[in-house]
Amino acid sequence: MTLVGCQATEKTLQKDSDNLAKTKITEDKYITLTNTYVSGQVGTNNETMVMDVIKYGLSNGTISKIASLPYTSQYPLTMYDAEEEKVYYTANADDGKGDELFVMDCNTENTAQLTKYFFAINNIYPIKNGIFVAGVKRHEELVRPYLYDKKTKKVNAILLPEDVNITCTHYNPINQELYVVGYREQDDRKALEEQGNSGDVEGITHTIYKLESNKFKQIYTKKNCYIKSIAACDDSLFIKWGASYFSEHIKLSTIYLGEKTEESFQFPKSEMENLVDNALVYVDENKIFYLRNFEKSKGESVDQLCCYSRRDNNIKVLFDTQTESAINNAQFVVKR
Repeated sequence: MTLVGCQATEKTLQKDSDNLAKTKITEDKYITLTNTYVSGQVGTNNETMVMDVIKYGLSNGTISKIASLPYTSQYPLTMYDAEEEKVYYTANADDGKGDELFVMDCNTENTAQLTKYFFAINNIYPIKNGIFVAGVKRHEELVRPYLYDKKTKKVNAILLPEDVNITCTHYNPINQELYVVGYREQDDRKALEEQGNSGDVEGITHTIYKLESNKFKQIYTKKNCYIKSIAACDDSLFIKWGASYFSEHIKLSTIYLGEKTEESFQFPKSEMENLVDNALVYVDENKIFYLRNFEKSKGESVDQLCCYSRRDNNIKVLFDTQTESAINNAQFVVKR
C-alpha cells in the first residue's frame, strides 16, 4: 500500500504555520483521532481522500500529526499506539472484498494487512494481547466483537448473545475495562416493520455488556431508546441516547453500576444540539472530552474535539478542523 505521507517521528503542529517541529513523545495519556479530507483539486485526477492521524496530549495540550494515510475504507478509522509507535487503521482489503485491519510502523513507514476476515469495521482498541475489533464478518450482517491476537495473528470471536448487534463501544485503558452496547436484531426488525411511513424508528431495548473472563456479561438494560455513545468513569457510565433513532431531543445520562440506577446529566442545552453520534471520548471526575459539529457561520460548520469542565461548566476547544474536513472518531489511550 502506498502512503500519502507519514512522519517517521512524531511532529508538533504549530498554529497558523505549515512548519512541523520535531518533538519527543512524553505524554502518558492522550486522545488519538481520525481527521479526513480531500487532498488535491476536487474533480481532477489529483483528488484523493486522506486520513490524518492526530494525537492530542492531555498533559500539555500538544497537537501532533502522526501520519497521513489513504482513506479507502467504508468508515475511516485510525488508532495511534505510542508505546509501539504504530498506527492501526482500516482500509479496503487487498482483494477488494471488504475493509480490514492494517498496521503502519511509524519508524519504517511499512504497512501490513493484519486480517482477511471482515466486511466492515466500526471500532478498534488496543487491549491486552491484541486489538479489539467491533466489525461485520464477511458474508454476515451484524456488528460483532472480535480479538485480533498479535501472537497467533488470528481473529477470534468474543462470546456475546448471537443475535445482538453492537451500536457503540468504549474501552477505558486506565482500568482496562471494555464495554459494548447492542440490541437484539429481532427487536430492530420488528420496530422497522411497525414504523410505516413515519420516517423514524421508535426506541427499542438496548443492553450494555462488559468484558469479563473473555466473554461479555450483561450489566445494564435500558428500554425504548437508541444509545449512540458510551464512556466509562470509575464506577459509572455516561451514555448519549434518544427516544427514537433520528430523535432531535438527544440526552445524556449517568448510569451508576453499583446501584443500577440512572439519572439525567445536565449538559449545556445549546451544546447538546452540536454533539455528533459517537460524541463521548473520555470522562473523568472533572472533565468530559467529546466531539461536536459546530456552526461557525451560516452554512459553515467544523468538527471539533472539546473539553467540558464539570466544575465551572466551561467549554474549551482542543482541536479544530478546517471547513472541508471531518473528525470521524476519537479515543482515549494510555501509553503503557
